[in-house]
Amino acid sequence: MEEVRDELNLLLRGWVNYFALADAKRHMQALDEWLRRRLKQV
Repeated sequence: MEEVRDELNLLLRGWVNYFALADAKRHMQALDEWLRRRLKQV
C-alpha cells in the first residue's frame, strides 16, 4: 500500500507541476476525493 501511495504521489506531483500555469485546484480536489475513496476500498 505504501509503495502504491508513493508512486501516486510522485505521479501527481509531476502532473501538478506540469499544469502549474492552469488553475487546477478544483480538479485536484476532485481527484483527491476520488483517490481517497478508491484507496479505502483496497
